[in-house]
Amino acid sequence: MDSEKSLHRRKLKILWRIIYEQVNAWDPMGLLADGAPASEYETEIWEIAHRIYRAPTDAQAVAEAMAAVFSRWFDATFTAGECLLAARRITEQVEKTETWA
Repeated sequence: MDSEKSLHRRKLKILWRIIYEQVNAWDPMGLLADGAPASEYETEIWEIAHRIYRAPTDAQAVAEAMAAVFSRWFDATFTAGECLLAARRITEQVEKTETWA
């Protein structure tokens, strides 16, 4: 059981890092471009990571999770289509990791 929890935490951290890199590169609200710290989206990234943990290689599901999270946190309307490019990049990176291979 302990090793199962450890694996879960390790996978979640890997997933978080992948999402962090892609969301910050995308900067969906333009906050980083306006001088916000790189940690600006961390809360949203953790929520996305938890939502997609079981299916991180399904780009459409990742895009839908991202749209829901960003819409809620930023009181804006994001569509899955707007998030799809970043979601595809996330799923591509996940597929390259040995953890999900």
